[in-house]
Amino acid sequence: MPNLMTTQPQLDETLALTDVELQTPTLITEQEVRFSTAVALAPSTRQPAHRNRVVTAMRRMFAAPAEKPRQERRHQPRRYAFLENALMGREMDRL
Repeated sequence: MPNLMTTQPQLDETLALTDVELQTPTLITEQEVRFSTAVALAPSTRQPAHRNRVVTAMRRMFAAPAEKPRQERRHQPRRYAFLENALMGREMDRL
């Protein structure tokens, strides 16, 4: 049983060494370099910005308004100033 435990790490080490030794440097051909450069320097196919703005404005003019959900109001207790004044007046009379 102890032999099995000591032999397992040796197998992993040999596999790791063979993987590292088998790696070779990768070369890029001139054609691949030209192709990647051509793609990077290709002109943009986007429309001019002013054209997009005009189209967007026209769509907004003729589009139906979207139903926006209303935000619920926060509950704030009502304050009745006339009641407060009346109650304060009564308390002042009692003093």
